Amino acid sequence: MTDRHPERDVLERFLSGDLGDEASLALQRHLFICAACEERLIALLPEPAPEPGGDRGPVRRLLERNRTELSVRWRGLEAERAAAEALWRELEPLEPERRRGLVAGNFRFQSWGFFELLIDRAFQMVFKDPRRAEDLLRLALDLTDLLDSEERGPGSVEAARARAWSHLGNALRALSELRLAESAFQTAELHYSRSWLDPLDEALILSQKAPLRRAQRRFAEALELIDGAIAIYREINEPNLQGGATMIKAVTLQYQGDVAAAADCFRASLSLLEEPRLLAL
Repeated sequence: MTDRHPERDVLERFLSGDLGDEASLALQRHLFICAACEERLIALLPEPAPEPGGDRGPVRRLLERNRTELSVRWRGLEAERAAAEALWRELEPLEPERRRGLVAGNFRFQSWGFFELLIDRAFQMVFKDPRRAEDLLRLALDLTDLLDSEERGPGSVEAARARAWSHLGNALRALSELRLAESAFQTAELHYSRSWLDPLDEALILSQKAPLRRAQRRFAEALELIDGAIAIYREINEPNLQGGATMIKAVTLQYQGDVAAAADCFRASLSLLEEPRLLAL
């Protein structure tokens, strides 16, 4: 999920239809979860002529109703995120099976905010302890069966499953379980095809599948995948994610033996990353 907010010119290009398909999809996803940017977009709309009797018009009424609904959803998601840390503290000391039982039987854990926390924790854990990351991701997958798609719109649960399976494929790759990782990525791609086709989710799958291809010594395919992810991140203006993908490309080039190109990629990644750190590469 991006924390970057679109510039005014991006919103204007979106309204005029001049924004590319991938960037439009990314912006729509951001507007769905960011009430402030949705408000900015509405403010850029031309003011409709009032209907007789002073009515603001059906289009404006629809936009304002949608704005209210989105604002309610945004506040709900923020509340779920705020509660997620405390919920995790309840589960953290428990064994994986006990955690899964509690999540299945207690609606407090069955939220989008808690799903996001599990994905983020697993991503941070893959480098140091991929087995624990796997446990968290399997819990996240259980949780996707309990999420309400009405809260986030059509395709949202399929997108969540695609995200979780992609992260699981990366964890299994880090555990050298390459056949299971291959199957996990195939499942991620299937769920992605049924989702709302967010370019961030596509780029995630590409960037996490590339190290699997590298581990399989399929370097050309790995570079093709990571170049695809880099192109998406560049198109939708995500320099930090682009930097992470560029670092994965650098490691791949290093494994391939192209030291000079790897060094160039490492330097490029450092100029893009907000906070350079160890990644599960």
